[in-house]
Amino acid sequence: MSLFRQLWLTVVVSVFVSFIGSFVSSMVTAKTYLEEQLLTQSTDNASSLALSMSHETLDQATIELMVSALFDNGHFRTIRFTNTKGQVVVEKNNPTAPDKVPEWFVSMFPILTTPATAQVSSGWMQAGTVTVIPHTRFAYQALWQGSIKLFLWIMLTGCVTGLLGSLVIRKIRQPVDKMVEQANGISEYKFVTINEPRTPELKSLVKAMNAMVSRVKNMLNEQATRIQQLRNEVSQDALTGLLNKNHFENLVENALKDDESPDTGAVFLLRLFDLASINKQIGRQKTDELIRAVGQQIQGILTNSDGLEVHAGKLAGADFGFLLPGERMTSASVLADQIMSSLETLHQQGIAPLANIGHIAITTYTQQQAASQIWVRLETLLVEAQNQGANLVRKDHIETTETEQRYDWVNEIKSALSTQHFTTVSFPVVRINGQLAHNELMLRLKDSKTGQLIPAGTFIPDASRAGLIPDLDLETIRLGIEIVESNNQAVAINLASESIMKASFVDELARLLSNSPKAANNLWLEVATQGYQSELDALTLLSRKVRPLGTKLGIEHFGRHFNSIPMLHEIGLDYLKIDNTFIRQIDLHAGNQNLVKAICSIAQSVGIEVYAERVETKAEWKTLSDIGLDGLTGPVVNLTN
Repeated sequence: MSLFRQLWLTVVVSVFVSFIGSFVSSMVTAKTYLEEQLLTQSTDNASSLALSMSHETLDQATIELMVSALFDNGHFRTIRFTNTKGQVVVEKNNPTAPDKVPEWFVSMFPILTTPATAQVSSGWMQAGTVTVIPHTRFAYQALWQGSIKLFLWIMLTGCVTGLLGSLVIRKIRQPVDKMVEQANGISEYKFVTINEPRTPELKSLVKAMNAMVSRVKNMLNEQATRIQQLRNEVSQDALTGLLNKNHFENLVENALKDDESPDTGAVFLLRLFDLASINKQIGRQKTDELIRAVGQQIQGILTNSDGLEVHAGKLAGADFGFLLPGERMTSASVLADQIMSSLETLHQQGIAPLANIGHIAITTYTQQQAASQIWVRLETLLVEAQNQGANLVRKDHIETTETEQRYDWVNEIKSALSTQHFTTVSFPVVRINGQLAHNELMLRLKDSKTGQLIPAGTFIPDASRAGLIPDLDLETIRLGIEIVESNNQAVAINLASESIMKASFVDELARLLSNSPKAANNLWLEVATQGYQSELDALTLLSRKVRPLGTKLGIEHFGRHFNSIPMLHEIGLDYLKIDNTFIRQIDLHAGNQNLVKAICSIAQSVGIEVYAERVETKAEWKTLSDIGLDGLTGPVVNLTN
């Protein structure tokens, strides 16, 4: 029985006991008072009758007349006159029962009457005795009416007491309920503080709970800050703030191998001219200032390059790399020209000693190309640019012409959506011990002419520009539900951040899951976010919609954008998948190991599972197992199976 029910039971029992005690006590007191009043009344009337009779001639007619005169007022049950010999001369009796008084009440509270007697004299001689016994019907009626009034009063008092008790209990219950919500929130890794109540006992408890929550939140925020620092250490160049060589090269490898990435893109390489000679001329410190200034100029250009996804990194020596997934030569050339123009101002400012700042080589790529081929092409182009003059941008001549007509993917996608001409392929995601956790579904478009399955990275850029991504995500959800219902295996589906930010998409998603509860319980939904607050808010709302249905929710490519780390415990996630840029060759990079270990620590401390993306070697698998990850996916899983 709950505490508040016990309090209510205590209040009810107390009121009931008080009512019984008060009622019985009042009834006994009133009964005693009425008995005394009846005795007084009968004594006075007996004495009055005896006195009146003592002044009269005591013949039969007179006695009867005087007795009847007193008896007729109805207050007496018996009036009797006996002579000196004890013989009854006149006797009047009234056996009428009390009016409108229940018999059980009469039996429960009997009013005892005592006969009153008075002597009648004739001169100096005793003539007889008058006996008067009062009638109790009026007393019972008065007692019954008094009991009703007392009952109503006590009931009113009980109701008022109950109401006041209810208000008091409700007031006490409010902070208790909030503490229960707070405790439940802690169990769900949601940390909220509540206002302190005025009740001293509850105030101290709430204060202790709030202090604990604050400490946990501070601890998580400190861990998040530490992870951000570790990420910067393993992914950023300390001098320029751009990506470092290892992280940039991992991004290039991902762009060439990831089915979700655009199947084409551009890469260009910036090389500062004759940096070794500049270092000897102006010294190490001035050279570092030059490199730092170049990095700042690059960041300034990229900040204003709205709509372009650009990854810039500081490579070895005098080299800077740029990756533009999904972009063609035109946009890459425009960006390269902007960067070169910006760098030329460094000589005018006196930061660069030479007017010839450097050279840029640009090439395009398609997926499944080897990264080494791209770097060789860029090196060749750089040599050509250096031989041709100062501050030149050299483009790869194998780039297709911009006037070449592009395939009409938008109409192809719309047609495939209307005819349900999409399908999926799956890739296993396993626990760290090798057991299957779920299959990750990837959308494929069946070519209407050849029947070939086209990867999503080929048509996703056009679909994004046409606003068709939410439709594609819903199509993937529909296909995923069919797969789960047919084989009862858990599947993971990737959702775009632009989809979850549309209320209509979330409502339709919730409807599909509600209509298929079995499938909903076996779906893992994962979103790749850039860490913007609007995305995190949308992810939180999505969590509140789908997790009660049994659907798991996670973040994929975790680590590319770290703004979401402080909110991990507030979003309501079940898992996250760490981006391959931190996983590739992790067995050889202690910095990445420390970063992944820190992510595991903070995520698993709030009940979030951690998986690694695109694990390629058994050495990486073993390192991840030693770190404590929950699972992984990638080529090594397919090779093992």
